[in-house]
This record gives sequence, structure tokens and C-alpha cells, in this order.
Amino acid sequence: MKLTSIKKHSVNPTKLDTDDSPVNQKKRSLFVSGIVKVFAFLVPVGIIVALVPYLIMVSSAILQPFFKAANFTVNGNSAAFESMKREPTLRTDANGFTNALIVGIDTREKGSRLLNTDTIILASYNHKTNEVAMVSFPRDLTVNYPGTPSFGKINATYAYGELRKSGAGIEYLKQLIESISGQKIHYHVMVDLKGFTTIIDQLGGIEVSVDTAFSGDYPTPNHRWIRVTFPKGVNKMNGERALQFSRIRFAYPGSEASDFARARRQQKVIQAVVDKATKVETLQNTQAIFEIMSTVASHIKVNRVTPEDVEAGLSLLAKKGKPATFSLVLDPSAGGRYGRLITRGQSTLYTIEPSAGRNNWSQVKAFLKDYAAFPGLVTLDKNVTVYNKGKENYLTVYNNLRNRYYYTNFVNGGTPKDLPEPGVYNIGGTSSETAAQYLATSQKLPYITVDETISVPKPKDTAIVIVMGK
Repeated sequence: MKLTSIKKHSVNPTKLDTDDSPVNQKKRSLFVSGIVKVFAFLVPVGIIVALVPYLIMVSSAILQPFFKAANFTVNGNSAAFESMKREPTLRTDANGFTNALIVGIDTREKGSRLLNTDTIILASYNHKTNEVAMVSFPRDLTVNYPGTPSFGKINATYAYGELRKSGAGIEYLKQLIESISGQKIHYHVMVDLKGFTTIIDQLGGIEVSVDTAFSGDYPTPNHRWIRVTFPKGVNKMNGERALQFSRIRFAYPGSEASDFARARRQQKVIQAVVDKATKVETLQNTQAIFEIMSTVASHIKVNRVTPEDVEAGLSLLAKKGKPATFSLVLDPSAGGRYGRLITRGQSTLYTIEPSAGRNNWSQVKAFLKDYAAFPGLVTLDKNVTVYNKGKENYLTVYNNLRNRYYYTNFVNGGTPKDLPEPGVYNIGGTSSETAAQYLATSQKLPYITVDETISVPKPKDTAIVIVMGK
């Protein structure tokens, strides 16, 4: 996999800002416009959520004349604008999703041969609903390495692939994720820990909302330990602080010490990077962009993204705006209150595996297909209360709902008086809107926006009310 390289030579990065000649003003305008467009691409794609800088690199053919004007050297693959389609589109699977694999690799020490993947996230962009669904695969998940009879932890898959053939680790991991998720992967990126911290610092830090205050011990490069604490609420983090937040394992309370908690924190950091990178002030800071690009060349590996991909992303952004983002971890809590997807493994060491069998991923595939299609329903953390207003075979319909959407908490509300007209009522606000709309479509009921003129039951801990009728 070839990476574009960037070399700075005896050039003052601020030269474009100090020369106000008409020619340089035009160059500067075109340059900044090109940068903004490439950065903007990551938002509608969503699935490339952590990839702020890499899109600049792979799109170097587009930006090359602007860099040359600034006396920078950019070596990249050439591409002709004339070859672009009038209506370019992102690569998609048969279900209309664009999927990307995001990998964080452990290279903490200089010269280290550690190749374990600390972060494995599959992100799917739903073109129909403009939603992004991220799922983390915990490091303790037991998998069958492709093409072998061997089983082991998923975080060693990349290393296993590298042992089989140098340079093939990411493709080997990609093959595995496709086989256990049932999703076709169109794009992938791998970033090491140094690149992770450096890019966050170059962005000026990020803001992360901490749900539960916790503290713990974190290892240092000189094999010592330091005590770190994260208070509840919004925390401003530099690169090192964000790395500690993402990777700390020895933490209190115990709920924050698991690999599952780490995966959830990693998703929070990824989203915070996206939020910071797409702010106007970031897009206008050309020197910061140059610095990020240099980091990308050294610390991030990606598969090829074409200029058509960039154009397709820009088109999505213009038409649909920023997508809603959802996240979950494929741990024993996945699948809602039934918890039937993932269970404790048979090994004496702690491992997890599919409940259907060590190498039976059929339920997981069905679950992830639903998650990509309607993530708001899969991750809904409040009840869906169902009422009967004269529906024949009501209990059959209600039980079918519970069985089909087993990951959602359905509650039987009975047959109280003064029920409104049959329909699906969203009483949970914007967070449950897409879930309510999907249920309305699936049950062939009207979707009704609740306001002060509509009287509808509002039971405790309920986000959606369904009224079944004749």
C-alpha cells in the first residue's frame, strides 16, 4: 500500500499569507477552497470518521497544483478531472451501505514489533437515511483466522496476517471482519498511536463528554505508572490525554476497566475528532492542515480513495448535510435485554464468542444488518409502549414486534380509555425520531409528530408510543 509523501524544503508556511499580490491572493483562495472541499468530504461519508487528514493525502492529485504554487512537493497518483463522472457515487454494497474499517495499531515503543490492534471499528453509512452506524469489535472476541483451523483473539488477526505475508495484515483483518459481520468493506484506514496523539494536538485538542467520572493507573514509556483522573462532564483533552482516556484499563469504578468501556470511549474520541476537524476555524488554518498532512504521511495507511469518491462525498454533504452518528460495542450486552448474541468463551482466559456457537456468526450478521439499516432503533435506550385500540389479534402482533426487534424494549400498555388515533407517536425528541419513523413504516401506521395539540399517553422511560387500531 503506497502512501503519498510530503516534503517541506526551505519554505516558510506563512508565505502565502504575507504576499498579497493579486496572483498569490488567487492562489491562496483556490488552495483554501480545495482544502475545505476535501475536509468537508469526511462529514457525509461519516464512515471515514477518524480520517480527517488522510483524505487530503489520497486526493493529492486534485490539490497538487496548489501545493506547487506554495513551493511544496507532493508526490501522488495522477488523475484527470475529465475522467470524472457527472454524478459520481461512493462505493456501496447490495443494501446501499458504504462501509469502512478503522484500525488503531499498538506501536508504543520505538522499534517495537507489537502488532496488536487496539481499535477495530466497522462504520456503515446509510445513504437512504443519512446515518452512520459504528460498531467496535472487542479485543477479547474469539475468531477463526481466515484460511486456517486456528482460533484466537481478534486483536491478533493483523499480526497473524503479517506473519503469513508481510504487508498483508490489513487485508487479512479486512477479510475476517467481512466474514463475521456480513458487510462488504469499501474503505479502510490504519493509524498508529503516535499519529493519533499528534493529530489531536495539531487540531488544538478536542472536547469529550465523560459520562462517568473515573480514575486509574496508566503505563508510561519508562515502564512506570501514573495516576490519571477524568471528571464527569465535558473534558478538554490534548493528544496524550485523549490516548489515556481511550486506552486505560486499570480504572475505578470497575465498569470503566473493561475492554468494552474502552471501545465506547474510543468511539467518543473519534466523534470528537470529527467535530473539531470540521469546524470552520480548523478548515481556515492552513498551517495546521500542512502539519496534519505531514503526520499522515508517517503514521496513517489507507486504501486508495479516488477523486470521484471526494466528489461523491461533497455531493452528499450538499444534499443531505451532516449525518447522525450512532455507536455500539459488540459485547455481551449487544442485542438488548435478551443478550443472546455474545457470551463468555470456553477458554480459561477471559474471552467472548457468539452465543450461537464459537464460529456461528449468523445471529451477529443479522443484528449488524439491522443496525446498519436503522441504528436509532437498535440503540434505543428507552421503552416502546404499545397500546390496543381495537386491533384484532393484538397480542399476536405485539409478540411479533418483540420477537422481530428483540433488541428493543417493548412494553404492553393495554387498552386504556381516550387513546388517540392509531399511529406511531414520537415522544422522545430527536434522539428517537428515526426509530419511530421506521416503526411507522414497518407497521404501516402513520407517523405523528407530537405537539401540545395532541393528547397521547407518556409513560415513564418511554420514547415511542404505538397505538394499534382496527
